[in-house]
Amino acid sequence: MKRILSFSILSAAFLSFLSLNGFAQIQVIQVKRNIPLSDEELVYKDYYLSGGAKEGLRLHLVVPVTRWVNLRDNNQAAEQSTKMLEPVGWLQIIFIQDRFSVARLYESVNYASSPVLDQPGVLIGDAVSLERSYIPKSVGKPPPKDSAQVIAVPKGSDQPAAEVQSQQP
Repeated sequence: MKRILSFSILSAAFLSFLSLNGFAQIQVIQVKRNIPLSDEELVYKDYYLSGGAKEGLRLHLVVPVTRWVNLRDNNQAAEQSTKMLEPVGWLQIIFIQDRFSVARLYESVNYASSPVLDQPGVLIGDAVSLERSYIPKSVGKPPPKDSAQVIAVPKGSDQPAAEVQSQQP
């Protein structure tokens, strides 16, 4: 019992040391997707991130997403495997709180100039970095087809939002 207690105290201290010294990594912790009921409805795919405003994320920030991939030389022993960091894509923050945020796909990786992934697309466990993040010059850039589209009702309009949406091109 003492060993379990001391191990849990040591691991908690180690994790707090990592997070205080900037080694904690923001990750994709959940992926949600709506189910469209008609062909006209857009598909919304939200990526929930383990970091928020306290970790430096901001609204409309575009962040790179990467994945660690294990590589093993079949001619060598299994102990000599290595890891490679592969680009996955870019996410844009659409909702933010202190400790978590929600993002949508901004751009997928171009496989013409990047290694092919076993599982393409952003997955749970993929890492998010702030190193090459940026806020696009045109924040109102139209989203990709698999992300959400915000439809605003014009000021002074008496029409319901559904009618305004159907009038949009």
